[in-house]
Amino acid sequence: MNPTIRIAQNEDGEAVRRLVQEGPDAFAPEGVELDWSEIYPFWVVAEDEEKIVGTVQLCMALPVGRVEMLSVDPDLSDRDRAKVVKGLTDYAITYMRRSGVQLFTSAVAFGNNRFKRAFKKRHGQIVEQANVFLMRTF
Repeated sequence: MNPTIRIAQNEDGEAVRRLVQEGPDAFAPEGVELDWSEIYPFWVVAEDEEKIVGTVQLCMALPVGRVEMLSVDPDLSDRDRAKVVKGLTDYAITYMRRSGVQLFTSAVAFGNNRFKRAFKKRHGQIVEQANVFLMRTF
């Protein structure tokens, strides 16, 4: 597998939702229905043979941005999963750099070792452990 990494388009919303809310590292707050129809340009996807197999969210801000919610198809082999994680994290880092972001943060669940390893390999540092708050805007 050699996944294609690209900025997600709005029509990719349902595939991104499935990966984020139904995968092993699911982010699915109880009782909250989210509208995934307008995700451009905030998500990056990994695509293999026209199937979206991974995604990550880019939260642009200067000078500090965020990269969040790395989600990968749980049915992929370990080798293919590693390629998707590498492709998505490398793309996110490059995109942030080119956008003028000087550093970015990422909240990674304690059990999400794939995401932690990917960032540690790219010189990421764990700087703090914190609570993560969910706040409705509606």
